[in-house]
Amino acid sequence: MLQRAKYETIMRLNKNFSDKMVKEKVILQQSRVICVLMKMTASEDIQTNLNKYIEHGAKIMSDEWLGYNGLEEFYNHTPVFHQKKKIANGETCTNRIEGFWAIVK
Repeated sequence: MLQRAKYETIMRLNKNFSDKMVKEKVILQQSRVICVLMKMTASEDIQTNLNKYIEHGAKIMSDEWLGYNGLEEFYNHTPVFHQKKKIANGETCTNRIEGFWAIVK
């Protein structure tokens, strides 16, 4: 679970194509991630852990995993539908948490 952070947008050279520029966000403040080892990832198990650490009404961004169904009852939940080839849903994306997992793995 990742806290919202302040960021600035920068332009940089593309790693693979030196004649192209990439626009990206750079996070300016620390964020906090809470990791919980779970044996099961059903909605009930996920929501039990969310209720321990996140206030009701908070914004939660996720992918379309079935275990996240029902979050909108207590949270401002906006999923991103990767299976439909979507990388964002309005301002919602999962890039920050996916970047975190890339580092942790």
